[in-house]
Amino acid sequence: MSRKGDCWDNAPMESVNGTFKVECVHEEHFKTRAQAKRAIMDFIGYYNTERRHSSIGNVTPAQFERRWRAENEKSAPVWCMGQTTRFPPPAGSGTSQATEPTDRG
Repeated sequence: MSRKGDCWDNAPMESVNGTFKVECVHEEHFKTRAQAKRAIMDFIGYYNTERRHSSIGNVTPAQFERRWRAENEKSAPVWCMGQTTRFPPPAGSGTSQATEPTDRG
């Protein structure tokens, strides 16, 4: 979902959806739901681990992520290592675990 007033937020996902439709499901007639699910899972695996993407330097997303993590892991703040939240802990909280995002109101 894009932010209000920013039509470009969703462009990368729409590009993935378009590629998926053209390369995986157009002109396919799946006999069963299981057959469609298998084809989709196979495509996702191919898309992330084998298909090169020109927008990220003609490497696969998996290669790009590995390279990015190797370059950025050492410089990442301690509070974000292994966290699912994108916010740092509140100042003076005395903890390295962020549990709730602060109201930025």
